[in-house]
Amino acid sequence: MANVFHNKDKTYFLNVFACTILYNKMNIFNQNILMKQKIILNIQKIYLYLKIQNKRYQEINSKYLVFITLFLLFHYLIT
Repeated sequence: MANVFHNKDKTYFLNVFACTILYNKMNIFNQNILMKQKIILNIQKIYLYLKIQNKRYQEINSKYLVFITLFLLFHYLIT
């Protein structure tokens, strides 16, 4: 796969994976609600960004959109 991502795109992808790791490390029964909300908000911003960028990189970003959509769905099912 050629290097088709711009630096801004790479930053967003790193952010979403960092948010995912942070979210998964939280104890479901003893959550810091504000931190959790910030992480989810960040993921939603990244989701919207990727949705816009999806017009440029249809094949690549659609995989990330699926991942983030499933993650958000999982979050809303738990809470």
